[in-house]
Amino acid sequence: MRPNYACTPTKPFYNMDSILRYVFLLLAMTSFYMMYISLLNNGFFNLLSHQLATRALPGESDITLLSEYTGLKALDGILESTVIFFWPICQGHHVGLSLMGLSFSGGMVGIWMIVVAHICRTRSFMRGMVITLIVGIAQQAVGPGIVIPCYFALTSRARLANKNLRLTGTYSTSNHGLVVSMTMSYIFPLVIISLPAPAMISLHFKQQAIAAWQGWPVYFVVIMTIHHLFISRGRRKEALARRQVLSVYHFCFACSCLCHMAWLSVFVTSKIQSLTQSRNLWYLCPYGVTFPLLNQPAQGLGALEAGLFTFLQWDYGVAVAATMVWSTDRYIQECHRPGLEIDKVRLIRRLLGWILIDGPSATAVRLVWESEGSSYLQNPNQGVKTKVNYSSEAENGSMLLVVTLVILFIWFIIPNPVKRSNVSVPTVTLFNPYLPEFLSRVWFNSTAPTVIYKGYRQYKDRAFRLLKPDGDIIVLSNKYVEELRQLPLTTLNALEAVFEDHVGTYTTILNDSHLHTEVIQKRLTPAISRLIPRIIDELDHGFDVEMPECEDKWVLIRPYEVFLRLVARAGARVFVGPEICRTEKWLTASIDFTKNIFMTITLLRPIPSFLHPIIGPMLPSSRSLDTQLRYVQDELLGPEIVKRRQRQASRDPDYEKPDDFLQWMIDLTQNDKEGDPSNIAHRLLGLTSMAVVHTSAMSITHGLYDLITMPQWLEPLREEIQEVMPNWKSTSYSSLRFNPPGELSFHRVVKKDLVLSDGLRLPKGTHICMASGPIGMDTKYISDPDAFDALRYVDGDKAQSQFVHTSATSMHFGLGRYACPGRFFATFVLKAILSRFLVEYEFRFGPDQVGRPKNMLLGDKIVPNTSVDVYVRKRTGSRKTA
Repeated sequence: MRPNYACTPTKPFYNMDSILRYVFLLLAMTSFYMMYISLLNNGFFNLLSHQLATRALPGESDITLLSEYTGLKALDGILESTVIFFWPICQGHHVGLSLMGLSFSGGMVGIWMIVVAHICRTRSFMRGMVITLIVGIAQQAVGPGIVIPCYFALTSRARLANKNLRLTGTYSTSNHGLVVSMTMSYIFPLVIISLPAPAMISLHFKQQAIAAWQGWPVYFVVIMTIHHLFISRGRRKEALARRQVLSVYHFCFACSCLCHMAWLSVFVTSKIQSLTQSRNLWYLCPYGVTFPLLNQPAQGLGALEAGLFTFLQWDYGVAVAATMVWSTDRYIQECHRPGLEIDKVRLIRRLLGWILIDGPSATAVRLVWESEGSSYLQNPNQGVKTKVNYSSEAENGSMLLVVTLVILFIWFIIPNPVKRSNVSVPTVTLFNPYLPEFLSRVWFNSTAPTVIYKGYRQYKDRAFRLLKPDGDIIVLSNKYVEELRQLPLTTLNALEAVFEDHVGTYTTILNDSHLHTEVIQKRLTPAISRLIPRIIDELDHGFDVEMPECEDKWVLIRPYEVFLRLVARAGARVFVGPEICRTEKWLTASIDFTKNIFMTITLLRPIPSFLHPIIGPMLPSSRSLDTQLRYVQDELLGPEIVKRRQRQASRDPDYEKPDDFLQWMIDLTQNDKEGDPSNIAHRLLGLTSMAVVHTSAMSITHGLYDLITMPQWLEPLREEIQEVMPNWKSTSYSSLRFNPPGELSFHRVVKKDLVLSDGLRLPKGTHICMASGPIGMDTKYISDPDAFDALRYVDGDKAQSQFVHTSATSMHFGLGRYACPGRFFATFVLKAILSRFLVEYEFRFGPDQVGRPKNMLLGDKIVPNTSVDVYVRKRTGSRKTA
């Protein structure tokens, strides 16, 4: 059995009983002075009193605190838009979780659990709960920086009173209930109040949750008592007490260590970034500590931020320092009793490493749990000095943190790992501007529409910067359209912008030729009227094959998958001819190629670009793209191109050149590289997948969802579907305005330094675009933009009511000479499929679907929910469209 904690060592390492008390009291006095006296001298509390009395800062009437927020500690109600804790306190600010606040809160888990475990092991249960309640309330009232050192000073010579709670005893109800109580009273509410408001919870609810969370010590004691009296009855023999205690310490260590890792990552990256910008070593204050005697807070809001930061860092810092001193002393005492020899230099070196990697709170927990380990405290060879065997776990440290820091170091130090722009324009982020830049980049893909609309509202007539994971993008006002639209490729390159936006290196997109654009403009678009019968014939076959039998019953289909195959069939008839278009191999290859492209884009966009060479080749979708491309080049289109050229070279009088896109590409190639069969096959497969199949299938799906949601437009459309179809064109344009392919368009890469008419300088390499989504919803250009009016454009200008129309206020297909050249063909296919579907079928959502399915957001791209099922039934007396 382990020696009683009250036993006196035969050879004490040094006498700590009286020294420790003075150390703890000194820490408490230091905390009190730094937290209260020095800040009072600096005028912090005068400013605080004024704000609490007036609910506003002096001279800043527009900043008003939320009146419903209250707490046990008055200081909790003062700070607007802080980087320290989990607020905004002020109305109109929606700051999410602060990693600095998470570090403080996570560190308190370890400190509090050590204190409570010590109370439970030195007192009876009910008396221990009373002491826990007193300590908890005192901690919330004046701060742990004062209470925790005072507690250790008063209990530094406490003896074990509850023998059942020793590590050699049986099941310990209090130890088992510690984790449950801490999770329910402290951690779970902390997670709730850490959610971004109002993205996930309302700001009002968040403030109420923060106010309620302030009483967590009371809830902790109540839950512990309930667990002890009711839940743990009859379970005393289920587990050993030692295992229970160690599980508590493991839980504390995990919470404290993870939160410290998050904080340390933010701290290191922000300091490195500041150093690279300022080149000032004095800027790097160790651990961000500020001294209120030396650093006078700024006036107004800055004084509150600096003052509260000082208060919190000393509050937490002194508390964890006291816990470290207590746990280190206990570790030394427990190791000395069995006669283990401690290497003091190695111990100090280990402590410094643990504090840096795991954090001071987690280090204190580690010391306590290692002092409980029998491998360190039991020595069978009595009287023989044995070196302390430091665990391999302690040697290894936290590998995850090392990897994180390496990635962040590369991100901020290596030249241009993320493509940054030095254009002098404001940066728009969703959350607190004080948060590190890399967090805004990581969150961009899940918050892009909100950020884009926010930037457009704030800087409608100016340029602003968006922070994407792979680099900066400059969003310009549409007032620049006329001076930019006709600039040559040597100044603004649209192909390079598309290549970057679609992660072209890993999605097999080619940007070294305009062959496909030339073929579309010179051959495809002028031939659309001649190609209509072929498309209709292919759709007749496609509807017969793809649509289920549903003459007298409702049948469930997945619209996106059906439309994907119909579009692929119609496009293939024009692009590769009748011999290949109906082969299942081509349909499967073109459709799967489409899916794998967008899967690769979806997976790589949230990842920093400097990691793409590592992660990109490992993605299954990226590897599948290479396999599918080689198959099309070697087995499908490559041999067909060679055969056509051989027939043409043979001058066979009976040979008639096919009239399809593949042949047009063969005819218009201008050099050996463009004419290479593999190159032609590659370009045609990419064009079919990206520009025809995916985009058209998405638009048709959007239109179907809109019509099901607003059935009042069905009959008017069906009545005129065979005529000129002005209503249909207006409906399609309205659906496009509400469900654009993306919130941004007119993507260009600046190829040489450019100065715009108002003096805005765009350096070479800048990626620019325009906010086409917000422009289409702007009251400046359209009345009542939030209303879906299917007939809005019926009586308007004929050109501007066209689905394919492009202008400064309608840029979903791009603008200028490099607007999407295939939009006319794709639009005809879209109308042919959806109008036929509308005339021949009835459709509705299932009973589980309420309202229109929400769109899926992939960064700034908008796609319909492709997993929604729709019930269809053949209409009585339906007729096919011509």
